[in-house]
Amino acid sequence: MMLSEETSAVRPQKQTRFNGAKLVWMLKGSPLTVTGAVIIVLMLLMMIFSPWLATHDPNAIDLTARLLPPSAAHWFGTDEVGRDLFSRVLVGSQQSILAGLVVVAIAGMMGSLLGCLSGVLGGRADAIIMRIMDIMLSIPSLVLTMALAAATWTEFV
Repeated sequence: MMLSEETSAVRPQKQTRFNGAKLVWMLKGSPLTVTGAVIIVLMLLMMIFSPWLATHDPNAIDLTARLLPPSAAHWFGTDEVGRDLFSRVLVGSQQSILAGLVVVAIAGMMGSLLGCLSGVLGGRADAIIMRIMDIMLSIPSLVLTMALAAATWTEFV
């Protein structure tokens, strides 16, 4: 009588290396993805190289160069007090992208913390955290932003 059966050896799956051709093939069918990626890469490059790309000081006022159209000296023209618009766009993009990255980092940390708390505590704490998140998601973000701005930025009114 045989007490054990012979089994065949299980071989691990062969790990494949990154295949650039497969990535290109996948992206061919998704032009919106490629367009979005190109825009993001261009904006990041613009942000990184903005100190060298800026042709003028973004805050320098030149009343003799008010409301000039785009030219070789001022690529996007000038505003009502003579500030170079191209330099201002570069500086503004840098601040906007950094603000977005900070917000994503903070939201990721807060979401991870709440998720961990909900998972560890469970029960009633999990239900309370979930109901708070449901309430936050049910409020349109634009209305919430306007309400927070009205409540906190009273000195500008």
